[in-house]
Amino acid sequence: ILWIFDCFFLGKFSTGICEYFSLAEYLIIVILSINKINELVSTIKGNILRHSVFLICIAFIIYYTYWILETSFWTYGLNSRGKDWNFLWSIYYIMIYINLFIYFLYVAAILLMPKKEPYSQALY
Repeated sequence: ILWIFDCFFLGKFSTGICEYFSLAEYLIIVILSINKINELVSTIKGNILRHSVFLICIAFIIYYTYWILETSFWTYGLNSRGKDWNFLWSIYYIMIYINLFIYFLYVAAILLMPKKEPYSQALY
Protein backbone atom coordinates (compact mmCIF):
# COMPACT_ATOMS: atom_id res chain seq x y z
CA ILE A 1 0.00 0.00 0.00
CA LEU A 2 2.85 2.36 0.85
CA TRP A 3 4.57 1.60 -2.46
CA ILE A 4 1.39 2.38 -4.40
CA PHE A 5 0.90 5.64 -2.51
CA ASP A 6 4.55 6.64 -2.82
CA CYS A 7 4.98 5.84 -6.50
CA PHE A 8 1.60 6.74 -7.96
CA PHE A 9 0.12 9.47 -5.77
CA LEU A 10 3.32 11.35 -5.06
CA GLY A 11 4.10 11.29 -8.78
CA LYS A 12 7.49 9.61 -8.77
CA PHE A 13 6.58 6.45 -10.70
CA SER A 14 8.14 7.78 -13.91
CA THR A 15 11.56 8.17 -12.27
CA GLY A 16 11.42 4.81 -10.51
CA ILE A 17 12.43 6.36 -7.19
CA CYS A 18 10.14 5.71 -4.24
CA GLU A 19 11.96 7.26 -1.30
CA TYR A 20 9.31 6.84 1.36
CA PHE A 21 8.78 3.18 0.54
CA SER A 22 12.55 2.61 0.66
CA LEU A 23 12.80 4.37 4.01
CA ALA A 24 9.97 2.27 5.43
CA GLU A 25 11.45 -0.96 4.04
CA TYR A 26 14.91 -0.26 5.48
CA LEU A 27 13.44 0.79 8.82
CA ILE A 28 11.44 -2.43 9.08
CA ILE A 29 14.57 -4.50 8.33
CA VAL A 30 16.53 -2.64 11.04
CA ILE A 31 13.73 -3.03 13.60
CA LEU A 32 13.37 -6.76 12.87
CA SER A 33 17.14 -7.23 13.17
CA ILE A 34 17.18 -5.45 16.53
CA ASN A 35 14.28 -7.61 17.66
CA LYS A 36 16.16 -10.78 16.67
CA ILE A 37 19.30 -9.61 18.48
CA ASN A 38 17.24 -8.99 21.63
CA GLU A 39 15.89 -12.52 21.35
CA LEU A 40 19.38 -13.95 20.87
CA VAL A 41 20.83 -12.04 23.81
CA SER A 42 18.18 -13.44 26.12
CA THR A 43 18.45 -17.05 24.91
CA ILE A 44 22.07 -17.70 23.89
CA LYS A 45 24.47 -18.81 26.57
CA GLY A 46 28.13 -18.24 25.88
CA ASN A 47 29.86 -16.02 23.38
CA ILE A 48 27.23 -14.36 21.21
CA LEU A 49 29.85 -12.99 18.80
CA ARG A 50 30.36 -16.54 17.53
CA HIS A 51 26.70 -16.93 16.58
CA SER A 52 26.09 -16.53 12.84
CA VAL A 53 22.58 -15.08 13.15
CA PHE A 54 23.90 -12.35 15.45
CA LEU A 55 26.58 -11.38 12.93
CA ILE A 56 24.08 -11.28 10.06
CA CYS A 57 21.71 -9.09 12.10
CA ILE A 58 24.55 -6.72 12.99
CA ALA A 59 25.44 -6.52 9.28
CA PHE A 60 21.81 -5.76 8.40
CA ILE A 61 21.63 -3.03 11.04
CA ILE A 62 24.83 -1.31 9.89
CA TYR A 63 24.06 -1.56 6.18
CA TYR A 64 20.42 -0.51 6.25
CA THR A 65 20.95 2.24 8.83
CA TYR A 66 23.45 3.76 6.46
CA TRP A 67 20.95 3.49 3.60
CA ILE A 68 18.30 5.15 5.77
CA LEU A 69 20.68 8.07 6.32
CA GLU A 70 21.60 8.27 2.65
CA THR A 71 17.99 8.10 1.46
CA SER A 72 17.06 10.74 4.02
CA PHE A 73 19.80 13.02 2.70
CA TRP A 74 18.55 12.60 -0.86
CA THR A 75 14.89 12.99 0.07
CA TYR A 76 15.05 15.92 2.44
CA GLY A 77 18.31 17.76 2.03
CA LEU A 78 20.03 17.15 -1.26
CA ASN A 79 17.23 17.49 -3.78
CA SER A 80 17.61 21.23 -4.06
CA ARG A 81 19.48 23.03 -6.83
CA GLY A 82 22.50 23.82 -4.69
CA LYS A 83 23.86 20.28 -4.43
CA ASP A 84 27.27 19.83 -2.94
CA TRP A 85 28.72 17.19 -5.23
CA ASN A 86 31.79 16.65 -3.04
CA PHE A 87 29.50 15.72 -0.17
CA LEU A 88 27.48 13.39 -2.40
CA TRP A 89 30.59 11.59 -3.60
CA SER A 90 31.89 11.27 -0.04
CA ILE A 91 28.64 9.48 0.88
CA TYR A 92 29.32 6.93 -1.83
CA TYR A 93 32.97 6.54 -0.85
CA ILE A 94 31.93 5.73 2.70
CA MET A 95 29.62 3.06 1.27
CA ILE A 96 32.63 1.27 -0.24
CA TYR A 97 34.12 0.73 3.22
CA ILE A 98 30.78 -0.18 4.76
CA ASN A 99 30.25 -2.80 2.04
CA LEU A 100 33.72 -4.23 2.66
CA PHE A 101 33.05 -4.50 6.41
CA ILE A 102 29.61 -6.05 5.81
CA TYR A 103 31.09 -8.65 3.46
CA PHE A 104 33.63 -9.60 6.12
CA LEU A 105 30.77 -10.03 8.59
CA TYR A 106 28.90 -12.25 6.12
CA VAL A 107 32.00 -14.39 5.56
CA ALA A 108 32.51 -14.73 9.31
CA ALA A 109 28.84 -15.69 9.73
CA ILE A 110 29.12 -18.35 7.04
CA LEU A 111 32.28 -19.77 8.59
CA LEU A 112 30.64 -19.88 12.03
CA MET A 113 27.50 -21.70 10.88
CA PRO A 114 27.22 -25.14 12.44
CA LYS A 115 27.87 -28.10 10.19
CA LYS A 116 24.87 -30.04 9.02
CA GLU A 117 24.53 -33.38 10.75
CA PRO A 118 24.59 -36.37 8.41
CA TYR A 119 21.60 -38.65 8.35
CA SER A 120 22.06 -41.75 10.45
CA GLN A 121 20.08 -43.90 8.05
CA ALA A 122 19.67 -43.83 4.29
CA LEU A 123 16.15 -43.09 3.11
CA TYR A 124 15.33 -45.45 0.22
